[in-house]
Amino acid sequence: MLDSVRTRLTLWYVAILALVIIVFAGLTFFFTVRVLNRDLNSRLEEMSRNFKVALNAEQSDEEENRQSDQIVRETLNEFIFRDYQFAIFAGDGRLIASTVGFVLPDNIEKSPPLSDAKIAGETFRVYVSPFENGQNQYRLLIFYSLKEQTTFEDRLTRIFLVAVPVALLFSGIGGYFLARKSLAPI
Repeated sequence: MLDSVRTRLTLWYVAILALVIIVFAGLTFFFTVRVLNRDLNSRLEEMSRNFKVALNAEQSDEEENRQSDQIVRETLNEFIFRDYQFAIFAGDGRLIASTVGFVLPDNIEKSPPLSDAKIAGETFRVYVSPFENGQNQYRLLIFYSLKEQTTFEDRLTRIFLVAVPVALLFSGIGGYFLARKSLAPI
């Protein structure tokens, strides 16, 4: 069976097509994940900028002399979003304010500017942004759950794992019949 020209021609055709489809699927997955990560990182940076703008507005609106920590807390209380959670630490590591619904790990405020952390059984992208308010130094931490993105990546992987073999099967069958048809006069 493998000695026939039709079979060998079909196997070569399927092997080359498999290589092309696998490379295409791998590049599609890689670039999709890369775009998703870049988009998320820019949204986290934008959130940080928005917080700092809100903090500056809160400071300029108030005529009374309040403590810096109090202004930061009040700004964070007004800065609530469904998908983003925030924590603010003072320069000495004290937690000033938080909107997170979980217990923060020790030394989370010392995280790099952008990292992923597993907290309470869930993976979060953590964006850390230092800022000043008056004479005081603070670190704003923004948490974003990667649950939806991970689910999307898993779904995309499953689609490729099903679609690639099915496409190769149909192309192999079609290639065999085309080879048979084209080699029939010989």
